[in-house]
Amino acid sequence: MLPLTKKPCPLAIITAALVFAFTACSDDTTGPGGGEESRIETHTVEDIPADTASTGDITYYSLRENTTVEDSDSASTGWDLAFSGTTLYTNSGASGPGLAGAIVLDQAFEATTIAPSEGYNADTDTLLAIPSGSDNGWYNYSMTTHTITPLPDKTIVMRTADGRHYAKLRVISYYKGNPDLSSDEFNNSTGEHPSRYYTIEYAIQLNGSRELQ
Repeated sequence: MLPLTKKPCPLAIITAALVFAFTACSDDTTGPGGGEESRIETHTVEDIPADTASTGDITYYSLRENTTVEDSDSASTGWDLAFSGTTLYTNSGASGPGLAGAIVLDQAFEATTIAPSEGYNADTDTLLAIPSGSDNGWYNYSMTTHTITPLPDKTIVMRTADGRHYAKLRVISYYKGNPDLSSDEFNNSTGEHPSRYYTIEYAIQLNGSRELQ
């Protein structure tokens, strides 16, 4: 028979109830590995190639490591985001074996201070987590000037392929060298600023929480 134990005193019961109530009402901003000191890294990456029209290649990118990933590792969870023309793939669902996901928010990059706790979409055969097409996801295509322009105040929030980190991302440019699309130099140039070269800015939280600023 188990030994008899003392009943908790009323003070202990009250204290435990207060702790439980405080915990239940607190705003949980942690992710799978949260609780550590904030470890946000912000990167601006220039001229990521996505020239599938001429080479058939897709560029795989690790937001966690801030580097491109070899095509031979495309079936791994080593990459988070892939660039293919104007299409962005996440390492999820129909596009990869990872646990990545994305949400496109109608708000500025600077105003995005915390990643949503739910609602992340995975790629499917019919619909991508980051929608493709003009005005559907991150860009507008002008039928007049035939240019691709990032939509203002659109922020892509991502969960990484390992399911453990969150990042916010915005596309700055789709043209090599990030030219001024309104300038005469760009509009009169002949191939000096080829398309399918991404410049992006992103911030990633490496401690596992959803805090992004």
